[in-house]
Amino acid sequence: MELAPAMSYIVTARKWRPQFFRDVISQHHVTETLKNAIKSGRVGHAYLFSGPRGVGKTTVARIFAKALNCVNGPAEEPCNVCENCKSIQSGSSLDVQEQDGASNNKVEDVRNLIANIGYHASHCRYKMYIIDEVHMLSDSAFNALLKTLEEPPPNVIFVFATTEPQKIPVTVLSRCQRFDFHRLSVHDIAGKMKKIADAEDLVVDDSALLLIARRATGAMRDAESILEQLRASRGSGITVADVNEVLGIADREVFFNIIEKCHSHDTRGILEVFTTYYDEGGDLKEFAEGLLGHLRDLLYSRFEEGLDQVMVSDDMRSRIKEQSDWFQQSDIIRMIQTITDVETSLAYAVMPVLRIETALARMSLMETTVQLKSLFDQLGGKAVLNQTAETQQNSSVSVSTESDVSYEREIAEIEQNMVYIDESDDSGDEALECLNIDSDIESITASWQLITDRVGSVKPGIGPSLTVGKPESFEHGKLTLSFGSEQEFHKKAVESNLNMLEEIIGAFIGLKVTIKCFMRHTGVEKKKTEVEDIINREPIIEEILKRFDGEINGLWGEKNG
Repeated sequence: MELAPAMSYIVTARKWRPQFFRDVISQHHVTETLKNAIKSGRVGHAYLFSGPRGVGKTTVARIFAKALNCVNGPAEEPCNVCENCKSIQSGSSLDVQEQDGASNNKVEDVRNLIANIGYHASHCRYKMYIIDEVHMLSDSAFNALLKTLEEPPPNVIFVFATTEPQKIPVTVLSRCQRFDFHRLSVHDIAGKMKKIADAEDLVVDDSALLLIARRATGAMRDAESILEQLRASRGSGITVADVNEVLGIADREVFFNIIEKCHSHDTRGILEVFTTYYDEGGDLKEFAEGLLGHLRDLLYSRFEEGLDQVMVSDDMRSRIKEQSDWFQQSDIIRMIQTITDVETSLAYAVMPVLRIETALARMSLMETTVQLKSLFDQLGGKAVLNQTAETQQNSSVSVSTESDVSYEREIAEIEQNMVYIDESDDSGDEALECLNIDSDIESITASWQLITDRVGSVKPGIGPSLTVGKPESFEHGKLTLSFGSEQEFHKKAVESNLNMLEEIIGAFIGLKVTIKCFMRHTGVEKKKTEVEDIINREPIIEEILKRFDGEINGLWGEKNG
């Protein structure tokens, strides 16, 4: 029986693992510190390397071990040709041991390690223990390690690597020199991928390299694994389309089309683009993440020199800039929030497809954010005001919407056109004759008894309940009445006859009148009632809140308003 030949192929991630400190990218703060420690002879006995996956923690630990134990060292860089360097690199060294904290996490495993620590190194200068995913050790295992970690035998060094340093006991952290590894940038990953592709005789589009780098989310190992997968699937020539197909990523053109349909308010068109993508086997989470990435690029393009942060090809960068100019910054933020809400709910949604379709439809119907000061000027500004600033002072409010627009104080002073009742229209009832009362709250309050008496003469059943109400404000034809907490019966009686009362009181004043009733409260309830009263008394504010899906933060002049 013929034996299968041993595998000699080495995957990209292992083949291109850095062998020198100088080859490690984006971790200059770590490598330089370690080199200086070796140079000055100030090498500690315990180190903690923390950071995201695939950023070089274990790789730097191996280089550090080689530099310390190199026959020509200790040196700032290992030679990689001596027996010590080779054995450490191959993982066959008896003096430099690597352990996985996830599979060797029991107290017995740590005790076995400690039992061997006392023996002298056989070939190397230092005995080193590299424990990966050290946060997986049990509490008892950490406790067993503490004493040895604080006072290890001479020439023993611990190097711990972890992606979750917050899970490590503080008693262990305090005994280690901690180095936090950074997530790699898209630019750095793409640059390394370019060097690998050139050395491996691969023809990879620059756009494809950037897409791979973004897909790797800061992990070089992930990027190298993706390149390995693409090479096996597509051979020596790799394009953006290949990356999209192999990884199941939505083509960028889909998102350009989505935003174009949003700009033209084409709801049907935006749903057709999504349906085509989904029917072709597209993944919903990939779609949401891809659209968020596209919106992020649009947002950055709104800033000065923001295009420098958009890692795409030059031709695509110009298209992104064009689309970003279609929207205000706040519009893009609202779209990002809309898709973010959907993306977080996909895992538990009953109909995830419908959620995305609803979000896209909402995006297509979004109106462009407007500055309300401009809207105020377009409506005529102060020229449309008929009342004094003193009358309006109590109704000034500050409003916030999804777009965080600060509404000007003058908004509350915009007056709706008042509709006057034709005095020539004889209702046949002499009791409804105009009383020549001025249309301000002071005059109405002074004449309230007269008004309620007249109402009582026309409708005796409602007069007493109306008398209990207290006029609070009269603006834009809206009369607000308040009732005490014990007068809810009278409030309901008035509200049950609003149409009739509005007609009668309107005839007395000579204006079309609407009535709003509320209960008088104190504290938080009173404030809430005041805010609700303002919304109902100010037609323009009520329309703004509906239009921009906004809310009133507080009354003008409040400490935090």
